[in-house]
Amino acid sequence: MRGTLLQASSITIKNPEKDRIDPTRVVTELIWQQPTYFLEKDDTSRESYTCDPLKNPCRFNLQVIPKLDGAESSQLSCHITTDFGTEENDCNPSTIDVPQGNHVITIEILEVATGALISTRTLEVI
Repeated sequence: MRGTLLQASSITIKNPEKDRIDPTRVVTELIWQQPTYFLEKDDTSRESYTCDPLKNPCRFNLQVIPKLDGAESSQLSCHITTDFGTEENDCNPSTIDVPQGNHVITIEILEVATGALISTRTLEVI
């Protein structure tokens, strides 16, 4: 019986995905450090901030603290952008000057291992 196939089997090999972080386990704390010239900087729950008209230029110094299960985690990173061209891959970037007008700051929390987006928060600056 030369050249006769006796039995054929299918074998499936799967490379298991690394467990992804559940976004419900992540909270993000914002700290407005000095110098930050927002009138409402003491309230970090706001979605909109007003530049202090007595300060020119308006600027902010933001620290973002992503927490996994209530503790800071090296498994999380930050990506902070503005609509006026600033882009930072740092949770504690340098002070940023805000040009006149209305602007948007976008804060993304990412999973370090996969680069997956965990959460996004958008803040308006007027």
